[in-house]
Amino acid sequence: MTQAQTFTDTRFNIITGVISQMIGNEKISAGLTYLIHFGLISVIFLGTFYVNGWINSWHGLLIVVINFLVIYLLVWLGIIVWNKASAKETNKQLNKFNQK
Repeated sequence: MTQAQTFTDTRFNIITGVISQMIGNEKISAGLTYLIHFGLISVIFLGTFYVNGWINSWHGLLIVVINFLVIYLLVWLGIIVWNKASAKETNKQLNKFNQK
């Protein structure tokens, strides 16, 4: 914490930050927010692979898409499990507090 940290504002950092801030926005329905988030992250991910030349065939594209979907779903599953565990612990603490 005593060392100065640098952060470079790049378009990529700004775009990913804006995309991340969409989650939990109460002005847009949750389903639409998640759909937009998925679409934008997909474009960034696949665009990165395409620009770097890492996709050179339809078979390669299929493998990248499948891997992306699996990782995306696993991340969301982890978030859901963590949120449920966190809510359960919070409720447990509130119940202890209310019983006093």
